[in-house]
Amino acid sequence: MWDTDGMSAPRTQGGWWLASDGNWYPPETHPDHWVTPETAAAYINGRWVSAKELASLTQGPTKRQRKRRIRRWITMATVTAMVVGAVWLLTRPSAASLSDFDGTGSAQAASSLNVPSFPLRISQILASSTLRIVSLGCSSDTYGQGSGWPIAPHYVVTAAHVVAGRHEFAVQVPGGKTYLASVASFSPSADVAVLYVPGTRFAALSVANADASSSPVLAAGYPGGGPEQLVTSTLSGISTQTVPFPTLHSRLVVIFEAPSIGPGDSGGPVINSGGQVVGMMIDAGGGEVAAALPSQMWGPLASGIGQTSAVGTGACPS
Repeated sequence: MWDTDGMSAPRTQGGWWLASDGNWYPPETHPDHWVTPETAAAYINGRWVSAKELASLTQGPTKRQRKRRIRRWITMATVTAMVVGAVWLLTRPSAASLSDFDGTGSAQAASSLNVPSFPLRISQILASSTLRIVSLGCSSDTYGQGSGWPIAPHYVVTAAHVVAGRHEFAVQVPGGKTYLASVASFSPSADVAVLYVPGTRFAALSVANADASSSPVLAAGYPGGGPEQLVTSTLSGISTQTVPFPTLHSRLVVIFEAPSIGPGDSGGPVINSGGQVVGMMIDAGGGEVAAALPSQMWGPLASGIGQTSAVGTGACPS
């Protein structure tokens, strides 16, 4: 038998212990039943402790315990880093934060694809392939906007003046996603730029020389940053016209009449009845549209396709 005065340790008798209700209970019911007074090495902080636990309290953690703690800390740190990284990826600013023109973060698709003189299939291809270009720069709160079209799976063509002087770029798919982009080729003399858009697999439009005068053409773009618009017209011909970028100068362009085309359409494709790009809109004025000839695009296109590093975009248009 073992007994105490009930002050420094619980009263026990043959392993049984006296509870506060005045009853004796067997050892297995005691919170510390695995360490009895007969086998305990000390009574610390209101409970019996074994010799092994007493050694750990007085000598510190063993080598195995230290390794176990370190592994726990590493696991906790790794899990925390993964959670923080996942939260950052989900909440970080995306390309859509450049602008939210239509309230959905994506370019609004054309409301109607029924275009006179063009098969529905051709207008569908053009509508789905005409992209909105969003850019930031030139002033802290001014967004540039224009149009573009795919020339290769990761590459989009637009007018150079759409991205001139700007430093952040995004491409918006009609009714779909927004992708960050960089400028892979910039040719102000030809008013042509090629954007590199990683993470995309665009279906490229084919390019052909402009047909003779009076040939039907179909143009697409985002006038005023609004919804996509398809406009049908006929070529007035290929002639020398004065265009404003980078400075006023004369150049050979495709001309067609389209009074409803204006700012925001720049960079948009002009296609023939076969769905091939025969020009790219670069200037609209007086009801006529000047479009860059395919022959003027070959140099910038060749230097941009395949490039992944960004190039400068010069000064802001005056």
